[in-house]
Amino acid sequence: MIAGEMVRRVGLLVAIPLLVASSLTIGAPRAAAQAAPPATPHRDHGKLATGLRGDAGLDGQSPSPQPNSSAAPRNANGDVHVLVSGHDTQQVQDAVQANDGSVDIAIPGKVDAHVPPDRLAALSDDPRVTFVQDSQQYHNTAGTITSEGVANSNAAPWLTAGRNGAGVNVAIIDVGGFQGYDTELGDELPPTVTKKNFCGSNPDVFDSSFTGDPHGTEVGAIIHDMAPSAGLVLICATDDPQIFEAQQYIIGLNRDGDPSNDVSIVNASWGNPIAGRGDGSGDPFTAEGIVRTLRQNNILWVASSGNEGLAHDTFSPPPGPNVYRNDFSLGAGQTVEVAVKWDSWTGPPQDFDVSILDA
Repeated sequence: MIAGEMVRRVGLLVAIPLLVASSLTIGAPRAAAQAAPPATPHRDHGKLATGLRGDAGLDGQSPSPQPNSSAAPRNANGDVHVLVSGHDTQQVQDAVQANDGSVDIAIPGKVDAHVPPDRLAALSDDPRVTFVQDSQQYHNTAGTITSEGVANSNAAPWLTAGRNGAGVNVAIIDVGGFQGYDTELGDELPPTVTKKNFCGSNPDVFDSSFTGDPHGTEVGAIIHDMAPSAGLVLICATDDPQIFEAQQYIIGLNRDGDPSNDVSIVNASWGNPIAGRGDGSGDPFTAEGIVRTLRQNNILWVASSGNEGLAHDTFSPPPGPNVYRNDFSLGAGQTVEVAVKWDSWTGPPQDFDVSILDA
């Protein structure tokens, strides 16, 4: 059983290899609510995200300096790109460096870093650290149908009338990258684009960290279809520290005295099902806070609604008071990723127990 912390909001994301049919149960909240205790080292490395256990050699194999098909992003040295959380940012940075890691970006409570795979478990056990996860904090929302945006939105009459985005710059923040963008310049994309790469170690170097996935390029092509005279700013960023850097870069463009490069709109076609409360109350260094700050600077943030509308599960009638159950089946050796989020929003904090049981 995985016990929920006694807080108002809890997000849980776990990947579990199972051999038999299983069920997910959320049990009743307890009557009393208290603050969660400080994080302490865990013999099973409980503060290391499940998806990083293979990189750390906790799957029965030795940590490998080379990435594999299921590994998190690596740099040229084989170090794993991670997002490390903790209550004291300086202490988190110290913990990263004590484990032979390098700090790329630090914001309050979060550090974007590269850490050798054989030091991930030790880093997660450090009492200064509350959680270590893959730097890919957000994931692209990509559908399976080729976009026909102009036709489906009946934009052709607007374009014919000359409303084609001239004088407007749109920034595309993408968490996957812009693979193939250079081959589309002057065709699916404008002849020239502005670029910034916060996914890599140098924001002005556009290496494989910038071109890891074609998703951002495809988003840019759709925007170019809809507004063929608009300028595009391609920005790669994968987690809150990098997205905060992107925000600062955009605001800087708008304050540099050159109105020709001002950004009016930011497109974000990605998301995280359990990040934030969903009410816009996040601090300035969360995605919610970043959006709020941009809006305060007269920049419109346009986010995709996602492609999971038909993928949500509903809980069956409870077998008992305040017990909610969902059943699913897995074949031998299969892995399931379970994302659970709950929030009382108003009223007293609630503490739920989440359990995954063999049927």
